[in-house]
Amino acid sequence: MLKEYPLDVVEMKFVIPVLTATDYLKLSPKAIQQSLFKTAMIQKLAIMSNVERKRKRSTSTLLVSMDVTGNLFAWLNYARLSEQGINVTFIDGVEDVSALQVDSVNFDSVHLFAEKSLSEKQLDAIRVQREQDKPAWVLSPVIEHLISNNAGKLS
Repeated sequence: MLKEYPLDVVEMKFVIPVLTATDYLKLSPKAIQQSLFKTAMIQKLAIMSNVERKRKRSTSTLLVSMDVTGNLFAWLNYARLSEQGINVTFIDGVEDVSALQVDSVNFDSVHLFAEKSLSEKQLDAIRVQREQDKPAWVLSPVIEHLISNNAGKLS
């Protein structure tokens, strides 16, 4: 499927329906089925992204997932960026972005990914990092929403 269809189609027509269907299983088979599916998908996405990475790229980005390690949607985001012709360095399962020392010489941009709620401390660290001149910081919709909602509360 990954060779035949764009990642958006794979996500909407395959990944989400499979995850939804496995949610209806009993607890024990559910955990095994979901783990097996996620592991197989992540392996395929990693292989696909590594093939893409070997091609000469003009832009590079650092993708940082603030979700638990192995979030399938973070990996889909990684593969999607690779598919767009971007050289991606992916760091999975990061809790604290304030420790990141991102050098603009190495990366044209930093993409932050999260599907979960973040603490105010984490959001403050993201705000501080974004205020730096370079590189550009691109936030996932969830992080963007959290920052804009909290900004409204603070003012």
